[in-house]
Amino acid sequence: MVAELPSNRDIDRRIVEALLNHGRLTLPRLTKILGSNVGTVDYHLRKLAERGIILVDKKRYGSTYSLNGDLISVDRRVYFGMGFSAATLIAGVLLLVQNPFCSAVLFLVSSLIGLFFIVKEYKRQSRERLRELLDRL
Repeated sequence: MVAELPSNRDIDRRIVEALLNHGRLTLPRLTKILGSNVGTVDYHLRKLAERGIILVDKKRYGSTYSLNGDLISVDRRVYFGMGFSAATLIAGVLLLVQNPFCSAVLFLVSSLIGLFFIVKEYKRQSRERLRELLDRL
Protein backbone atom coordinates (compact mmCIF):
# COMPACT_ATOMS: atom_id res chain seq x y z
CA MET A 1 0.00 0.00 0.00
CA VAL A 2 1.45 3.40 -1.06
CA ALA A 3 0.84 6.48 1.06
CA GLU A 4 -0.71 9.35 -0.87
CA LEU A 5 1.29 12.58 -0.78
CA PRO A 6 -0.56 15.81 -0.05
CA SER A 7 -1.06 18.14 -3.02
CA ASN A 8 0.60 21.55 -3.22
CA ARG A 9 -2.75 23.20 -2.51
CA ASP A 10 -3.22 21.08 0.64
CA ILE A 11 0.20 22.07 1.95
CA ASP A 12 -0.49 25.76 1.22
CA ARG A 13 -3.82 25.53 3.05
CA ARG A 14 -2.23 23.80 6.03
CA ILE A 15 0.46 26.51 6.21
CA VAL A 16 -2.16 29.27 6.09
CA GLU A 17 -4.27 27.52 8.76
CA ALA A 18 -1.22 27.06 11.01
CA LEU A 19 -0.31 30.75 10.69
CA LEU A 20 -3.91 31.74 11.32
CA ASN A 21 -4.11 29.58 14.46
CA HIS A 22 -0.63 30.22 15.87
CA GLY A 23 0.31 33.69 14.59
CA ARG A 24 3.98 34.34 13.78
CA LEU A 25 5.99 31.18 13.28
CA THR A 26 9.54 30.24 12.38
CA LEU A 27 10.34 27.62 9.75
CA PRO A 28 11.35 24.94 12.30
CA ARG A 29 8.19 25.51 14.37
CA LEU A 30 5.96 25.46 11.29
CA THR A 31 7.66 22.29 10.06
CA LYS A 32 6.99 20.63 13.40
CA ILE A 33 3.33 21.70 13.43
CA LEU A 34 2.77 20.43 9.88
CA GLY A 35 4.78 17.25 10.32
CA SER A 36 6.50 17.86 7.01
CA ASN A 37 10.11 18.26 5.96
CA VAL A 38 11.94 21.59 6.00
CA GLY A 39 12.57 21.74 2.26
CA THR A 40 8.91 21.30 1.35
CA VAL A 41 7.67 23.86 3.86
CA ASP A 42 10.39 26.35 2.90
CA TYR A 43 9.49 26.03 -0.80
CA HIS A 44 5.80 26.63 -0.13
CA LEU A 45 6.54 29.55 2.20
CA ARG A 46 8.57 31.24 -0.52
CA LYS A 47 5.78 30.71 -3.07
CA LEU A 48 3.13 32.06 -0.68
CA ALA A 49 5.33 35.09 0.06
CA GLU A 50 5.78 35.76 -3.68
CA ARG A 51 1.98 35.76 -4.05
CA GLY A 52 1.60 38.18 -1.13
CA ILE A 53 -0.35 35.76 1.05
CA ILE A 54 2.21 35.65 3.83
CA LEU A 55 4.76 38.14 5.13
CA VAL A 56 8.37 37.33 5.92
CA ASP A 57 10.20 39.14 8.71
CA LYS A 58 13.89 38.42 8.18
CA LYS A 59 15.94 38.57 11.34
CA ARG A 60 19.62 38.06 12.00
CA TYR A 61 19.15 34.47 13.17
CA GLY A 62 16.20 33.40 11.03
CA SER A 63 12.88 34.50 9.66
CA THR A 64 9.36 34.55 11.02
CA TYR A 65 6.30 34.09 8.87
CA SER A 66 2.81 35.51 9.33
CA LEU A 67 -0.35 36.00 7.31
CA ASN A 68 -0.72 39.21 5.36
CA GLY A 69 -3.18 41.04 7.60
CA ASP A 70 -4.56 43.09 4.70
CA LEU A 71 -5.98 39.92 3.18
CA ILE A 72 -8.03 38.97 6.22
CA SER A 73 -8.85 42.35 7.74
CA VAL A 74 -12.43 43.44 8.32
CA ASP A 75 -14.04 46.69 7.16
CA ARG A 76 -13.18 49.53 9.58
CA ARG A 77 -16.85 50.45 9.92
CA VAL A 78 -17.36 47.16 11.75
CA TYR A 79 -14.75 48.16 14.33
CA PHE A 80 -16.40 51.56 14.69
CA GLY A 81 -19.78 49.88 15.21
CA MET A 82 -18.33 47.57 17.86
CA GLY A 83 -16.80 50.49 19.73
CA PHE A 84 -19.96 52.58 19.50
CA SER A 85 -22.15 49.70 20.70
CA ALA A 86 -19.82 49.01 23.61
CA ALA A 87 -19.82 52.70 24.56
CA THR A 88 -23.63 52.88 24.50
CA LEU A 89 -23.79 49.73 26.59
CA ILE A 90 -21.53 51.31 29.21
CA ALA A 91 -23.58 54.52 29.09
CA GLY A 92 -26.75 52.49 29.64
CA VAL A 93 -25.24 50.82 32.69
CA LEU A 94 -24.23 54.20 34.07
CA LEU A 95 -27.77 55.52 33.51
CA LEU A 96 -29.21 52.49 35.25
CA VAL A 97 -27.03 53.16 38.28
CA GLN A 98 -28.43 56.71 38.48
CA ASN A 99 -31.98 55.26 38.33
CA PRO A 100 -33.83 56.61 35.28
CA PHE A 101 -35.01 53.05 34.81
CA CYS A 102 -37.05 53.09 31.57
CA SER A 103 -34.55 55.06 29.49
CA ALA A 104 -31.67 53.00 30.82
CA VAL A 105 -33.41 49.71 30.01
CA LEU A 106 -34.24 50.87 26.46
CA PHE A 107 -30.70 52.15 26.04
CA LEU A 108 -29.25 48.84 27.25
CA VAL A 109 -31.51 46.71 25.06
CA SER A 110 -30.81 48.74 21.93
CA SER A 111 -27.06 48.72 22.54
CA LEU A 112 -27.07 44.96 23.18
CA ILE A 113 -28.97 44.39 19.94
CA GLY A 114 -26.53 46.65 18.10
CA LEU A 115 -23.56 44.85 19.63
CA PHE A 116 -25.02 41.47 18.70
CA PHE A 117 -25.48 42.46 15.05
CA ILE A 118 -22.08 44.13 14.74
CA VAL A 119 -20.31 41.07 16.18
CA LYS A 120 -22.30 38.89 13.78
CA GLU A 121 -21.17 41.10 10.87
CA TYR A 122 -17.56 40.95 12.11
CA LYS A 123 -17.66 37.15 12.13
CA ARG A 124 -19.32 37.07 8.68
CA GLN A 125 -16.70 39.36 7.15
CA SER A 126 -13.86 37.43 8.82
CA ARG A 127 -15.14 34.13 7.44
CA GLU A 128 -15.64 35.66 3.99
CA ARG A 129 -12.12 37.11 3.91
CA LEU A 130 -10.63 33.81 5.08
CA ARG A 131 -12.62 31.90 2.46
CA GLU A 132 -11.35 34.30 -0.23
CA LEU A 133 -7.80 33.81 1.02
CA LEU A 134 -8.09 30.02 0.95
CA ASP A 135 -9.64 30.15 -2.52
CA ARG A 136 -6.56 32.03 -3.74
CA LEU A 137 -4.35 29.09 -2.83
